[in-house]
Amino acid sequence: QRGAPAWTLAGNLQRLSQPILKSITMAARTRVLQMAAVSTCSNRVGGESASSSRCMLSRERLRPGKHRARLIGTACSLRASSCARVSSQDSEMDTVPLPRIELLESMSQPFALFSEDVLDIWAELPGLKPLDVPEEFVSCDPSQDGNTDTTDDSPMAALRIENMFFEADKYRKLHLELGFSKAGLQVLHIVMYPRVEYALPIYSADMVGFKDRVTFCIADLCPVSQDLSLPAEMDSKLGELATITLQDAPRREAPDWGREIFSSRCAIIAPDTPEAVQSFLKFASGALRVLRTEEERVEQSDEEGIIATVGAHQRYCFHQLRNDKTRVILEKGMGTEWAERYMTEILFDAPDYPETLKAKMTNNDTK
Repeated sequence: QRGAPAWTLAGNLQRLSQPILKSITMAARTRVLQMAAVSTCSNRVGGESASSSRCMLSRERLRPGKHRARLIGTACSLRASSCARVSSQDSEMDTVPLPRIELLESMSQPFALFSEDVLDIWAELPGLKPLDVPEEFVSCDPSQDGNTDTTDDSPMAALRIENMFFEADKYRKLHLELGFSKAGLQVLHIVMYPRVEYALPIYSADMVGFKDRVTFCIADLCPVSQDLSLPAEMDSKLGELATITLQDAPRREAPDWGREIFSSRCAIIAPDTPEAVQSFLKFASGALRVLRTEEERVEQSDEEGIIATVGAHQRYCFHQLRNDKTRVILEKGMGTEWAERYMTEILFDAPDYPETLKAKMTNNDTK
């Protein structure tokens, strides 16, 4: 796999089992990736045989200040086509190219901790597996491709992006994006798109920082109802959570496009202290737990409900695409054409109706 994009989160191994979707130390990362390759390729690494397809790893909580020693989430968007090659003659596996971790090392602690918490929760999702996406959108470093002006010192220049993609039984896409520029811009974007067969809200969270300071963060369970209301119990739990965690956090108003998709419980924070950042992280992680509780008991919708949910997802994507700040950052760092494709195909790709429902709707239209 020589010549593969640097720090590629996807493309080294076929698949990791759910227990490995945990944060691991730098010292352990080499052995864990080798073990995962053994379990997926049914071969040997370092003279030790792997008889089980599940590689268990106890999670090590690092001491404060050691967050940069983590490999967040264990490089998880993995593809079968990129599974490490194994020689049939001697059963010896080629060297597994390890992800570079300079990007993670460059990001400040809140971004690492939030990523870790989200990936820990995702690891619990039934049916979690990697989601296949075009390789060009997995690991993006324009400075290596010569597509950007390396002399540009603006915060958005030489933006590097690393993505993790999954799907699960009740989610069509789980997306975690890390972005970092040489001038110190830091971005964390998280979105959980439920499958349209389930009337679950869309979990959406973003955190932006410059160098070691978090400057903006937002988290919400975006409703799929027409009036942007959440189910009563979820709304009550989010309200209690906000009361506990966000009392002293400096809140901001939603932008015009955000008012079309956010719930009344949306937390938009401009942190002015480390304590405010921690308050946001508690709310954002708590909101994800609230979603998980609802997800475990939600039943599949009927046809009318599915049609309404598809419309709500399309509404969410349409208005997110109105966010000019996101577009400007991506265009500056990656170019206009790439940014357009990334926003419409990866970040906010509106779903269509399920094929069975689409066929039935077509038949009804022709009658």
